[in-house]
Parts: sequence; structure tokens; C-alpha cells
Amino acid sequence: LCYQRLTGTGPDQGWVSLKLKGGNELLVEAGSGSGTSSTADAPQPKEEIVKAEPLDAEAQAELNVDLETFLNGYLPRLNSGAIVGPIETYPERYGKGEVKLAPGPLEVAAEHKDPDFEKLRAAVAEKREEFAKTKVPEMKPYVHVTKKDLLEKATKNMNGSTYNIAIPANHTEFLKLGSAWLTDAFRASGVLPNDNSVKGIVAHKKLPTTTVDAAGGAGPKMFITVEYEKPDPTLHTELFVKMPWFADGGSRADGVDINQKGGDSFPEIAFYRYMGPLCPFRVPKYYFGDVCRENTNYVLIIEKISFGKKDNGSFEPYEVLPLAEKYFDFKLQPRQRVE
Repeated sequence: LCYQRLTGTGPDQGWVSLKLKGGNELLVEAGSGSGTSSTADAPQPKEEIVKAEPLDAEAQAELNVDLETFLNGYLPRLNSGAIVGPIETYPERYGKGEVKLAPGPLEVAAEHKDPDFEKLRAAVAEKREEFAKTKVPEMKPYVHVTKKDLLEKATKNMNGSTYNIAIPANHTEFLKLGSAWLTDAFRASGVLPNDNSVKGIVAHKKLPTTTVDAAGGAGPKMFITVEYEKPDPTLHTELFVKMPWFADGGSRADGVDINQKGGDSFPEIAFYRYMGPLCPFRVPKYYFGDVCRENTNYVLIIEKISFGKKDNGSFEPYEVLPLAEKYFDFKLQPRQRVE
């Protein structure tokens, strides 16, 4: 139990144990009844909630706020993002009567409002309402896969745990499944209406995984150019595909150790599915993403980002900067390195 001294003498704050190793209580809640001494024969409660005692008169006057009232007003505001001004000065401002007691959105004086932030707040609220109308399937619970099972199953095209569509094991399988698979995947994710389809994969380009042009080391990536049966200005034809290393052996380079020990890539997919539509700034459009919990294979398809050229001397606002170089941390100044 963490304590803070309100009156008397002694350390200002610290930690104390509630029970001995054998289960005997060292501290009991004040006013819990007679017989507070702890013995081996005394019955022990299954669960005990230690409540904070109310502030004494001196502390109450200093803070000018009832602790329970303060927390009831503060926590809902903190969770809803309604705290206005520095959180560190909230108790002081609360004590001065500068913060309303009722939980919920806080009315902010016009001179304290940030017009740009209010626009972002409105955009997020609108996107949240739109996203709430969709029926996005829930991901199945995480399953830790043994190395033996991974080597047996990761080379197979097994169904994903969200959309129940086969997840290609590698780029070769992805291209082999082709437009029919993309049509099913995009319809399942909701980006492609049922009266439209992917006509074909016009071109593809595997991205480098080494040298200064490497696109990353978590797995192979590629760009694909697709054609739709019905051209649609809301659908991108230039897309980015990310997949794990093909687990056809047993080395780290094949991705077995990475996937078996480090978990799968659902957190990244979840960002594009759940957070992307709510962000008040541009996020690459999500087309499809799923993970097979049984073999850790995954695929993520999003809008392609056109990175700026490295030989450009300067960039305009909102232009995308060049791709950051991977694996060259040793070139950083010592104070920038993370070993």
C-alpha cells in the first residue's frame, strides 16, 4: 500500500506491506470492527478494499476541495479528454473554483479556445459516428504458437482470424490468388461494394530489404497496381502490401523466431482498422488486413505512399519526406543511438 502522510511526523510518503508472508494482516481498514489483531487462527477475508480516509480539516482547508468530489470530477474529464489547461495545475485551479464540478465536457471561454484544435475535435467526432455504424468483425484472442506448429502450418494458406479468408503464405501465393482473392478481401473489409470487383493486378514491384533503399526488416513488402471493373475515384489503384517472412526453414532470416517469439502484427493492422478512421489527419486508406492466429501469417494492404525524393533540397508543407534509411543507426551521433 502506498501512503502519504497528512499530519503528524514521519516520512512524507512510502510503501508498506498489508500482510505477512504467512497471510497474517499487518494493516486493516480503520473502523472495520473489534478484534483487529491478526493471528494465525483469525479468518482472513477473500478480498479487502482499503479505502482512503477523508482529509483532515487542515489538509481540507489547504486544498479547498473534498477528495472524493475532486476525483469524481477529475477522472471523467481526464478519460474524455475534457481537461483544459495543464493537468499538473488542475488541483490548484479546482481549489480556486476555476473548474466546474459536474463531470463531462467543460465549457471553455472563447478567448481560451484554439480554433484549429476545435476543428480537429469536430472531425474526430464525425469520424467516430461514421465508424460506429460499420460492423467490423472482432479479432480472435491471441494464441502463442510453438515453433514446431509454426514450421508445419506457416507454409500453408490458412484462413485469417477476422474475415475467415485465406491468408497467403508469401508474395508468390499472393500473386497466384490474384484479383479474385483481392475482390473477396476488399468486399469483406467493406471498401469495395458488391457491384464492383478487382479486374486484375496490372503490375507489382517487390521492395528492397537491404542497402540504403531498404523498406524495412519486419517482412517483405511490395507495391501493386490494380484495375477495377468499375473505376471509382474513392478507390486507389496504387497499393502497398506487407507480409511476414516466409517461414520455410528455421532461421531468424526466415521469420520463424520473429513470429514465434514476438507475437503477430495485429496491433499494426488494428491501428488502420480502428484508429485510422478516427485520426484528425491523413492516414493511408485501409483496404484489408488480417492475421491467422494459428500460424502467425498476416497480410496488410493499404494505400501506397509516394515518398519524396532524397535529392530534393526542400519540401513544401504536407509533402511526404523521403523514406528514412533502415539499419544505419551506427551513422548517428553517439547521443542519438539506442543500443
